[in-house]
Amino acid sequence: RTPLTPKFTKIKIPTKLSWSVKLSPDGKELALVSDKKLWKMPLSGNLGPDIPGTPVQVNTNGIEVEWSGLDWSRDGKWIAFNDYPKHNEKGEYIENQSILIVPSGGGEPKKITENYRSARVVNYRISLSPDAKRIAFSSIEDNKQHIFSTDIGNISPKQLTEIEAREPVFSPDGKYIAFVKDKNRGVDEGDLGLWVVSSQGGSPNKLADAGKASSPVWSPDGKMIAFLDYSKGKQINIIPFSGGKSTGKVISIEAPEGTEEVRLLAGWTPDNKIGALLASRIEFGLYTL
Repeated sequence: RTPLTPKFTKIKIPTKLSWSVKLSPDGKELALVSDKKLWKMPLSGNLGPDIPGTPVQVNTNGIEVEWSGLDWSRDGKWIAFNDYPKHNEKGEYIENQSILIVPSGGGEPKKITENYRSARVVNYRISLSPDAKRIAFSSIEDNKQHIFSTDIGNISPKQLTEIEAREPVFSPDGKYIAFVKDKNRGVDEGDLGLWVVSSQGGSPNKLADAGKASSPVWSPDGKMIAFLDYSKGKQINIIPFSGGKSTGKVISIEAPEGTEEVRLLAGWTPDNKIGALLASRIEFGLYTL
């Protein structure tokens, strides 16, 4: 009978974070990119539950890592990432970007595919299937962006839907892929909602309307999907899901006071916590540790 109130816990990470961080499936580590290197950071260290432990670099055998997309396999044994392609003097890509996977303990990365995804950060988000045998991504051809999946080791990606789309994310059982509708070159810009399609492809279903949906993440049991709506930059939205369709209304959670923007959802942990990357007003202080 008491109204539920969300509790936000700030993790005091002593480094600048990019727009791409990803919680491990058990919720105990955060994958991040710094200085073109891949790192794992324990969320809890010796100094307290809200102060991380010592970050550990994941060996990628010298391959530079681009910060725009990361994902874990469900067993935590693999991490998928984008490499850092060559740029010109204006900072524009002059070659396609490659998607690779590497053991989460480090080792020889395996190249899965390469494609063209333009320059937007959200275009580069990728998703490993729970068994780490397939990967989903978006690609741009003929000025249109669609989502694809491919078996790792197969060089023939499969387009999943005719809708222009981005940010595909496998469900925990691997049967579905949630995704975000993309702009159709000036058409449908007011309805960039959250959709779902069979992981084998086919006719998609709309789950929720949004002015500009982004960053979908599944609950561990696959019964809910959290997502952002960049047209409402200070909310986290949750939609119930079953059998390929939404089963209720969107629940919206307001971010804490002082939040400028919720930039990314980093995952959904087994103990029912949603990781969120929040941008706050810039403040300066001097600390001792």
